[in-house]
Amino acid sequence: MGVVAVREVVREQVVVDRPATEAWDHLSQLERWPSWAGHIKSMKPTPPGTLTAETKVDLQMRAGPRNTMVVTEYDPPRGWVWEGRSMGVTTRFEHRFEELEAGQTRIWFLAWVSEPLAGPGGWMFGRMMRRALGVALPKLKAEIEAR
Repeated sequence: MGVVAVREVVREQVVVDRPATEAWDHLSQLERWPSWAGHIKSMKPTPPGTLTAETKVDLQMRAGPRNTMVVTEYDPPRGWVWEGRSMGVTTRFEHRFEELEAGQTRIWFLAWVSEPLAGPGGWMFGRMMRRALGVALPKLKAEIEAR
């Protein structure tokens, strides 16, 4: 894909009491995301299984169109980027894993959108995603720390 989206709309984070490799292992199980991310109905990766540099995922949000996300950057356990195009808009999601002291990891959730959502629509999309992550990230933290 390689299209650079033009407006950042999400910059959220959660700190988990686990090393980055464990946090990565948990998030790389894409089919399990709906267990903590209630705004996601399903994620079906190709090839099936754990996230790889070649992964494409059929993502179905509970409210919104189906989208295919393609991994465009892959750097375990430091992060990955995936991009998708739906309804004329490119979305770019980045997940970064920042190792902190004492076995803690900060996980960043970042998103950018291209035109035409880079304007007011991007603000609304970002607001919706921040609200969803406000509910999802505490659940994600609990899941990772319960491992």
